[in-house]
Amino acid sequence: GNKRQAGRTERESMANEANIADHLLTMRKHVLRLAEEANERDEPAMVYFIAPIEGGPVKIGTTKNINQRLATIQNSSPLPLHLISCAPGDRDLETSLHAMFHTERLHGEWFEPSNWLLGIAAEFADRWTG
Repeated sequence: GNKRQAGRTERESMANEANIADHLLTMRKHVLRLAEEANERDEPAMVYFIAPIEGGPVKIGTTKNINQRLATIQNSSPLPLHLISCAPGDRDLETSLHAMFHTERLHGEWFEPSNWLLGIAAEFADRWTG
């Protein structure tokens, strides 16, 4: 009866968590591969992660001039901002990142700074942000 059903529900939950973990790993590999490919073809555009220095929502966008872009976003922000990281990449990478973090989306290109999102941003920083 109930004990058997509880065991099955727990197994289903664990299998579901494993599927989610596999999916997240696949997405992570995909965005890192897109950045690698952009780097190899000397893509002039960069995908960036920008956020308030004190923490808060993260903007994920693309630009060919990161300093100018940061200055433009800063002009419309009441909080001091900083570049968390950037990587070579065009709209394909930006779109993939937006899809990857769809559950963290707050508004437009602004996302909740989840551990998952900040972890990917840190990985980009380690590889590409000088």
